[in-house]
Parts: sequence; C-alpha cells; structure tokens
Amino acid sequence: MTSSTIIMAVTSILVARLLGPEGYGLYAVVMIVPSFLITLSDLGISPALTRFSAHLHTEGEDGRAASLIEAGIVSKLAFTLISSLLLFIASDIVAAHILNRPGMGPLLRIASLYLIGQAILSSVSSTFIGLDEAGKSSLLMNLQAVVKAVASPILIITGLGLAGAVIGTGRGYVLAAASGAIMLLLHTCPKLRKNSERTEEIGLSRGLKTMITCGAPLYLSSLIGGLQAQIRGILLALFTPNISIGNYHTAMNFTVLITVLASPMATTLFPAFSKLNIRRDRDSIERMFKLSVKYTSLIIIPASTAIAVLSKNIVSLCTVPNTAPHRPTSASTC
Repeated sequence: MTSSTIIMAVTSILVARLLGPEGYGLYAVVMIVPSFLITLSDLGISPALTRFSAHLHTEGEDGRAASLIEAGIVSKLAFTLISSLLLFIASDIVAAHILNRPGMGPLLRIASLYLIGQAILSSVSSTFIGLDEAGKSSLLMNLQAVVKAVASPILIITGLGLAGAVIGTGRGYVLAAASGAIMLLLHTCPKLRKNSERTEEIGLSRGLKTMITCGAPLYLSSLIGGLQAQIRGILLALFTPNISIGNYHTAMNFTVLITVLASPMATTLFPAFSKLNIRRDRDSIERMFKLSVKYTSLIIIPASTAIAVLSKNIVSLCTVPNTAPHRPTSASTC
C-alpha cells in the first residue's frame, strides 16, 4: 500500500501540473458520478467477501468459500455493468444538469470504463485479503498505480489532455481488475475446492443474499459517506470555478499521508476479527479491540500532528502553477 500510494501521489501531482489547476478541477468533476456509482453498486459485497472468505477458510470450508467468492464476483460484475451502462447512456444529461458542465458527456462515457475497473478491483482485493493472500492484493494495487503513472502523463503530453488523464486512470483499473479476476477465478477458487474437506456449494442467489445481508450495515455507512462526498463535489461543480476545485483536490491528495498508515491496520483487522468466534474467543476479541485502538492512535495522532506542523512545506510541494490568462503570475496554492 505504501509503494502504490507513493506512486499514485506522485502521479496526481504530475497530472495536476500537466493539466493546470483548471484542467485538474475538470478531471475531479468528471470522477464525481463514477465514484458514487461504484459505492452504490457494491451492495455490501466487497466487505462480505472479506468476512466470509476469512471465516470459511479458517473453518476449513474452502469449497463453500470458493462458491461464495464466485457468486460475489459475478454479482458485482453484473451490478457494475448496469451502472456503467446507465452512466454511458445518460452522460450528456448528467453533465448538463447535475455537474453543470455541458459538453462533458464524452468524458463521462470514458469514465464509465473506470467505474467497471475500480468496482471489480475492490471486490477482488477484498477477497485476497480475506484469504490471507495480501501479496496478490498488493500486486494488483501496484499494477494499477504503475499503469496509471505511465499512461496518464503520456496520453496528456501526446495531445489528449483531460481525456488522456481519464483514459489512463480507467486503463490502470481495468487491467488490474482483469488480472485479479483471472487469478481469483481460474487459480485460487479451483485450489480452494481441491483442498476443501467438504463439497457443499453455495448457489448464486443464496450466496448473493448471504453477502448482502451481512454487508448491509457497512454498505449503508459507506453509501452515506459516499453520498456526502458526492453532494459536496456536485455543489463545488455548481458554484465553484474549476481552478478552485483543482487546488482543493490537489490539497486533499495529501490526506494519503494518513491513509497510508491507517488503511493497512484497518485492512488487517477486518479479516483478523472475522476469524474469531465471539462465543469461543470473547476475551481475545476484547483484548484485540483495545490494542487495535491504542496502536492506531499511537501512529495516527503523531502523523496528523506532523502534517499540521509541516503544512507550509506540503503546500509548497503541491503548488500548481497558474497559467490562466489575466491572472497573477504567482502560483495558486492549495
């Protein structure tokens, strides 16, 4: 996660500098609707895949885990394709009446590719983490980051501009998602069935019902958080110039300095708790919870303080040159 986050952060700064603050603001606006549709189409499947793959694998029910994984990936692909198709069809309407950017329809149609890739990549990575194969999840994250880091700047420089940035992002997610799905469905699931002590299978409808029921609380919380972020993005698109949006998102990119520390711990704790039985391991769960809060605070609080203390240096690093006409020649800061 550290390596992929560093690559993504450097890429974001490079793309922001190549596009300029106004162009980067438009890039952020383009991603508003696809990002929300990714959250909307999940239905709690991704967290449920982590939970059940970890739990069933620990209990020796690898056959059931394999069938549940297949049901989850197929269902997620179906829901995502529907969302992507709707966005593709309604892109001009969304651009004009929701984002207040008429003419952005072609960019939204390109972004529908990004929607499919990131949604599937999220579920595949969640499954690998639940199966204690975080190395494969890491490989996919870095593959996506490297492809974006190479493709986006090249496409921008060769004349595609904003469209090149969107295509580069979508290409990275699609390639990583396709690679992960192939590894998961053609290698990991058959291996789980081969090593399984039981042959019981879970059908598509039953598996989908199980995952949605389990993941509903997390899905609702993610949906509310995603809706809040998208409403903020839409309000910015309606009432704020592109240059301000670009500088705002450039500054927000540096929250990854905290995320890179917090996310690995949260990612690890989810499957760890899923392997424990509340009736059998209650004392262990209570101790693990207390220690997880202490260790997380021990790392996150100093990191947040460091960002506050070094804020001037960070602003200087993420400054985007302002090349717009009839504006001051000094840089516009975050």
